[in-house]
Amino acid sequence: MVVVIASILNFAVVVFILWKFGKKPTVQMFSNRRQSIAQAVSEAEKLAEEATTALKHSRQDCESMAERARRHFEEVKEGLETYRLKAREAAKAQAKRIEEEAKKIAQGELLKAKQLLRREMVDKSIALVSQHLKKSLNDEDKRNLVRGVLEGVRDAQAR
Repeated sequence: MVVVIASILNFAVVVFILWKFGKKPTVQMFSNRRQSIAQAVSEAEKLAEEATTALKHSRQDCESMAERARRHFEEVKEGLETYRLKAREAAKAQAKRIEEEAKKIAQGELLKAKQLLRREMVDKSIALVSQHLKKSLNDEDKRNLVRGVLEGVRDAQAR
């Protein structure tokens, strides 16, 4: 029982000392804590309001940018369509010019081929006639033929 009374007395002394010397610092500490919490809540509310305003402005800016992007896309799309049409017209003109050049080249090549064939035909005809004449003409006929050609050349030179 003495232990219980001593414990109660010790407890009462500790409570008195805490009440006498610890009340003021504890109250001050809780008061300071209450003020810092209130200030932090006030700052948080202010920051939340600023964040809401910033979010509103950001959404407006985003919508504005999206509209600008849509307009820019339409401008680019129209520009590409114009470019495509111009490129198509240029390609048609170039194709026509190439076709005309190809026709000219083909006509020139055809003319060259005809001339070459004529030359070859003349050369082969002369070769065949020469062979035939060598076989069918005697020496006297050959001399008469040469004389006739020479007279034709002299007559041509005289004119």
